[in-house]
Amino acid sequence: MAYGKKDPEVVRAEMDAAAIEAQNDLTEMIDHDALAQSHILEWWEKWYRKAGHKRLGRILVKGI
Repeated sequence: MAYGKKDPEVVRAEMDAAAIEAQNDLTEMIDHDALAQSHILEWWEKWYRKAGHKRLGRILVKGI
């Protein structure tokens, strides 16, 4: 393995762990605002087939 490069399996494991944390965080936020969950899910369902998950994720990260 080259200097400074992580093993791809380690990177995947770290990303999987981060995704679990993100899911827990989102669940907490949604528990306080069930209507927000509904709106986000409807928006995602409407657009992900046309724009793709990656582009929608970029929109959410960038903000409005």
